[in-house]
Amino acid sequence: MIRGHRPAIIVGVAFIALVVALGGCGSGTGLPGGNPPPPPPPPPAAGTATIDGVVVDSETPTVEIAGAQVVVAAEAAADAPAVVTDGAGRFRLTKLAAGGVELDVTFPSTPAYQAMRVTVDTAEKTTTCVSIAALRDEASTPTSLTLSPAQAQIDVGGEVQFIANVQSYGAPMNVTPSFSLIGNIGTLSASGLFEATKVGTGDVTAFFPGAAAQATIQVTAPAPPKLGTLSVSPGNLPADGGEVYISLSTTDGDGIAGAQAEIATLGRSTVKRALVLETGNERDGSWATIYPVPANGNPIGPDGVQLEQRYSVRVRVTDKSGASSTTKWADFTVAGLEPPPGPP
Repeated sequence: MIRGHRPAIIVGVAFIALVVALGGCGSGTGLPGGNPPPPPPPPPAAGTATIDGVVVDSETPTVEIAGAQVVVAAEAAADAPAVVTDGAGRFRLTKLAAGGVELDVTFPSTPAYQAMRVTVDTAEKTTTCVSIAALRDEASTPTSLTLSPAQAQIDVGGEVQFIANVQSYGAPMNVTPSFSLIGNIGTLSASGLFEATKVGTGDVTAFFPGAAAQATIQVTAPAPPKLGTLSVSPGNLPADGGEVYISLSTTDGDGIAGAQAEIATLGRSTVKRALVLETGNERDGSWATIYPVPANGNPIGPDGVQLEQRYSVRVRVTDKSGASSTTKWADFTVAGLEPPPGPP
């Protein structure tokens, strides 16, 4: 009888040993008393930044480069697919991390340009507009870059031209850098022309690999130009006329588009004459013109007296957003002829 039960005893002992061995691994087998397997790690969260870009020739930024390959650098996103610029040189990258993204730009369809890695600033839930300026194959390496103006304030509808000074080991380079704009406040062309479309603040960056400069721009609601006191000199001219100097100082956030004087007098049509920028700049400057005044045209009375001729001048100033301001009238006179002397 004992021999007949020995196989059952052996099987039972083996089962117990197996349970003990598995329990000691701590791997969780699903058996009573075991630990469940850990959940798989969540997929990495997608970024919320976007880059809208164009690749252009650094020497002629109006020339877009089709067929350029743009890809997020492997260190930042190993699985990021490459994008190829379209016929207008444009590309778009989405779901990017905020804070800055490195892009590798290559030109498989042409050997005329240098491959480059550039860093583009990015921000959460924001689109960065960027123009990437490709250096020609024989170009020197840019080593320094300055950007002006460093700060700008303009109205909606206005524009600012950013100017970059690029040098290679102290020698000036006749190239346009890459430009990027963060902030949904307007558009920035590949040549650095900013046009304001929305109130807010943004950052403009000009860059090459290894050289960069930044500017801040604030866009305010449209406001008419601020005008100084209209000056007309001299205020009195002799009967045969002469010249008057008309000048006016202006201040405007987005720059003056034009200034025009209206010169009126009785008996003659109103004359319109453009003022030109004399000192300063379009946002804060002085405008002037010289008007040739004809001789007094009033009739001479029977008594030989000719009344002085009075002129009135005002200037209308329009800024680049279309807002305008007009000065008050200012007067000047042309003397009349004196009657001939009486008999002795």
